Amino acid sequence: KKGKKAVGIKINCGADGFSTTLINLDKFLQYTTSRQKAIVRKAFTKLSSDGDVVSVEEWIPEVISSPAVIVNILPNKKTEIVLLYDQILKGKLKGYVGAIYPSSTLKASQKQDIKEMATSFAKYLALEGYRGIFGLDFILTKSGQIYLIEANIRKVGTYYSVVAMNKLFKNRIGKICFKLQVIESKFLKGKDFSFLEKRISSKVFRNKNEGVLILYVGELETSGRVEIVSYGKDSRKVKLLSELASELLYNYRQPVISLARYYVKNILASINV
Repeated sequence: KKGKKAVGIKINCGADGFSTTLINLDKFLQYTTSRQKAIVRKAFTKLSSDGDVVSVEEWIPEVISSPAVIVNILPNKKTEIVLLYDQILKGKLKGYVGAIYPSSTLKASQKQDIKEMATSFAKYLALEGYRGIFGLDFILTKSGQIYLIEANIRKVGTYYSVVAMNKLFKNRIGKICFKLQVIESKFLKGKDFSFLEKRISSKVFRNKNEGVLILYVGELETSGRVEIVSYGKDSRKVKLLSELASELLYNYRQPVISLARYYVKNILASINV
């Protein structure tokens, strides 16, 4: 279409958004037909997943955040908003690497708009016979425009953080803050859960009100990928805990004394000492 600057060719199998190929249309249309075909072919085979559906989507510029919502359709068709949060996106392709709750990028009116859109979407799914959890992803632009960009008719990754936090805080998740991080490090490849637990618990003070939870280690040994949740009743403390946990896991060979100084320095900064 005229006026469109870029599109994304997206393989629907996912890979947290990193399967998308971003194409600048002004440049693309200047290429020869053979080069255009080569670019599209490469985009279609970015992941070794023959037979997957591929979509071409308009690339929205000036995105400042990606709010998301988890919704539950109950057996009686009633709808409940489980969680409204901000996704953490990384890189040019804006791939998913975590989540922060509560959302800090939306105004109250924008939160209400998203909840209303989610409720309308849920009513449609309920009429189609769907029951259970699903997730909706949005983007927020500099101009304040909100776009619904994706519906995941399943339990999304962030949902398991909700389950863990509800168990930890006895279903009082509205009174806490948490940050889910997807960490992938070559230093962690081949390690196991006991290594992570020892590494984190020996350096991070943890109690019922704050700490770091190891959530997922299914791909730890093969790719060095792990999901952790930093939690607490204060967003500044959660930020510090997540930074410390990242430092511990990305650079686990770093001397402990330097990590201690790092933590103390940030604690002092947070209380303006």
